[in-house]
Amino acid sequence: MKTKAIAAIRPTSIAEDLTAHAAALNDVELQVSVCEPMDFIAEVDLTILPPIVIVEVDLDQLDQIRALEGLISRCGQAHAVLVTSENASLAQIRQLMRMGVIDFIPQPVNAADLNAAIEHAVQKTKPQTQRSNARGKIVSLMRSCGGSGATTLAIELAASLAKDEKSETASVALLDFDIQNGNVAIALDLMPKVTLLDILESPSRLDTAYLKGSMSRHKSGVDVLAAPSEIIPLEGMTEETARTILSIARQEYDYVLIDMPSTWTSWTAAVMDESDVNFLVMQLNVVAIQRVLRNLHTAKEQGLDDKKIAVIANRISKGIGFSGADRVKEFETALKRPIEFTVRNDFKSVSAARDRGVLTREIARKSVIGQDVERIKEALLERFGSETSVALSA
Repeated sequence: MKTKAIAAIRPTSIAEDLTAHAAALNDVELQVSVCEPMDFIAEVDLTILPPIVIVEVDLDQLDQIRALEGLISRCGQAHAVLVTSENASLAQIRQLMRMGVIDFIPQPVNAADLNAAIEHAVQKTKPQTQRSNARGKIVSLMRSCGGSGATTLAIELAASLAKDEKSETASVALLDFDIQNGNVAIALDLMPKVTLLDILESPSRLDTAYLKGSMSRHKSGVDVLAAPSEIIPLEGMTEETARTILSIARQEYDYVLIDMPSTWTSWTAAVMDESDVNFLVMQLNVVAIQRVLRNLHTAKEQGLDDKKIAVIANRISKGIGFSGADRVKEFETALKRPIEFTVRNDFKSVSAARDRGVLTREIARKSVIGQDVERIKEALLERFGSETSVALSA
């Protein structure tokens, strides 16, 4: 049975474009109503309104913005409201998202944008499946310093969990909490309309629908909450907001991965406390080991459970040598603890993947990165599948 949708569009060529594209929509029956959209909003009968509504709005007209706000308020969770408009700025689109608009369709309208927006709206109008009080698992990754490769590992691990053959229905979220330097969205060639900044600017609106609506879906199946596109203070996020995001995400996803900043903030300990596993990602050099030691010391001072912390040594060169197995043992001695996982160096494949905005496995199917990430994933699944807190190890 097709989902019904209606579009209130002024009598312009946009109406003709929508009508033409509507015929190609899958599983959606779109009725294009050529009218004055503000009259449509004023006269609409919610009892017969389809679950998906597209409204053309002049975003420079305050009266139209207020009318749209009224429609969204009246619709509540029962309808998904989409907006289309000419020459919308990024600030205006962000305002729409904060108001509760599910998606924005730029003009001139093309089939790809319309399909994506409609698909997003369809997902929003589907009844939420209950997770039987299940609690998803949270994994945070904190880099020792820039260039450690924590973001790459977070991306590859998230994608690996999303395609796990043992759990066909696994859902995965990747939260980019690296507020000032996060680049998960860039690395995956995503162009999010909404980012973490929108949540931080309207924390009172934070609920399941708002968090899910702030996600950008990657083709791997991973939902990404992008970092702000502009520099904001690290304290722009509070401990309360961080915990609320994680609480909602834990209920909605089987696995939640967090790309963390290297700097400790007022909310870092809260995130690590909420996490089931905290990975400290480092390279084998003196600067990195000093940072890891400081992070371990700070974590202890904050009362965090050491059993939830594991160290990953990234970019390990082949063989025995400066960055080889003997070097790992040397650093374990300095840390006075094991390095639970090592990830071999494949700079060529990773660099090519980042440049193209794809996963490393799309560049090199047999990359050593993929093999080592699989080992980490299997260790996580073993730990999560056990009722006891089994030690993490390769």
